[in-house]
Amino acid sequence: MKNLFRISVMLMVCIPLMYGKIVSTGGSGKWSAAATWEGGILPIASDTVFISSGHIVTLDTNSTVAMLTVKGNAVVQFDGLIGDNRRVTSNGNIVVEALGKILPSEPFSTGTAYARIDVYGSLIVDGTIEYSVKGSISGTRYMEYIMMLDGGTIKNTFVQGTGTIGVSYFQINKKFATDTVTISPGVTLVANLVYIGKGTLNNTANNVATYNSTRFDNASVFLARPAYRGKSISVAYLGNSDITAGVEVPDTVQSFTTQYPTKVVTLTKKVVVMGSLNLSDGRVNTGKYTLKVNGTVSNTGFAGKGFVIGLLEKPVMTNSDTVKTFEVGTERGYAEVKVKFFKLTPKGSLTVSSYEQFHEKTEDTTLALKRFWSFIVKDSVTFGACDVTVRYVAKDFGQTVNEEKEETLLQVVQYNPKVGWMFHKIGMTDTSGAGGTIQTVGLENLTELIIIKKKKSLSVASPSMIPGEMELQQNYPNPFNPSTTINFQLSVAGHVSLTVYDAIGREVALLVNETKDAGRYVATFDASHLSSGPYFYRLRSGNTIEIKKMLLLQ
Repeated sequence: MKNLFRISVMLMVCIPLMYGKIVSTGGSGKWSAAATWEGGILPIASDTVFISSGHIVTLDTNSTVAMLTVKGNAVVQFDGLIGDNRRVTSNGNIVVEALGKILPSEPFSTGTAYARIDVYGSLIVDGTIEYSVKGSISGTRYMEYIMMLDGGTIKNTFVQGTGTIGVSYFQINKKFATDTVTISPGVTLVANLVYIGKGTLNNTANNVATYNSTRFDNASVFLARPAYRGKSISVAYLGNSDITAGVEVPDTVQSFTTQYPTKVVTLTKKVVVMGSLNLSDGRVNTGKYTLKVNGTVSNTGFAGKGFVIGLLEKPVMTNSDTVKTFEVGTERGYAEVKVKFFKLTPKGSLTVSSYEQFHEKTEDTTLALKRFWSFIVKDSVTFGACDVTVRYVAKDFGQTVNEEKEETLLQVVQYNPKVGWMFHKIGMTDTSGAGGTIQTVGLENLTELIIIKKKKSLSVASPSMIPGEMELQQNYPNPFNPSTTINFQLSVAGHVSLTVYDAIGREVALLVNETKDAGRYVATFDASHLSSGPYFYRLRSGNTIEIKKMLLLQ
């Protein structure tokens, strides 16, 4: 009685006026056969169709009805003949009573066929809509498609009951984003693909699951995303509303796509993409979490490039992929980073992030770029050196840099907590157009990089921070293989030399031999051509000399 009352209410609210009632007769028969129906009258679009209890009706033709009810112990079976794609369309509700069934094609041997259900009203299932196909199958096959479609004046529809629904493809395509399909608590709905083309899926009862993928299209909304039944899921976000990973996206996905240019996917936990990340448009904001991509990243879209705001991690493998591109940026725009490694040793990973702010150690912000980059090397990755190429946008500088063509006007500074500030050689600059590109060559360590406009300003130190005396610091790392970094500071301008000697006093390298202003400097010693053992390095400025010892382990 309870089910009959509910069905009666839904009939009054959601279905069009019924002009005829068609009831199945006999034990079984084909939909297109007159003998299957009482009075020999075939169903038409204005008819309400009832499949009587115990009857099996095989859908061997496409059919449109006003409403379809499958009574208890009754079955609607799609025939699934090769090349035949069967569809039943209800302009109102489809009701599957307790013990009633709608089954997929049974069976087809080869070729392509699918069973499709279009519902313009509500789907009320106390019985079963079965996903699995019977028999041995080869070739391409599509199981059921269930489409919850716009029903004209029917704005809000339901999937309800106490039964189970299993489909290959569950799609909502309503008229407006505010038109809602609600999944009621009593239903269990499992699909390979859940696709929201337009409208709202209300799954706050949390009883929709997907095995393979979820797609969000334009004007689509999820109220509680489907649960995920496997780690190989692919998520395609094509919609125009922000979504939050951790609710919509599981911890591990096979692939992830976002391509709506003005919207953001925000992570609420770490997400690992085992395969491809497609950022043709749109952004992924990781916040304090990390987006790790083990496969490839594509961000060449039609309207622009998508990118990651936050922490992007990629694997680094020995003798493979020695150049890594990190598709990172900030709210100001896309500014990718490329890292080229030399002499890589065992595999690990590198995490790169671009921050839209001055570095906390920057004091002279009038000359510094309003962006800095952070690098985190994980696991057991080591390398002899690396070249880093960064891009920036015009808004990153308080003053225009479009006319500054000389590389001496731009400088890369690295902040390493262990050794302080280090200035690096620029291999290439391009400051034309909206923003520019700067390449820094021969970095020994990856930490944090800043770009400034003039080297003499130091960008990070006020005049009061000019060293009070000459100092030669211990090289880092030490022991080293094959190169190391030597930092030194000068209190006054003058000619300075930095020389390396072997254990018996022979000169093996002259690292610095020029006039320098007062300030802090860094030099790199490459000993790849030397044998293991102790070495000494000497700093001389005027009449002042300092010497320190270092150890090379090849």
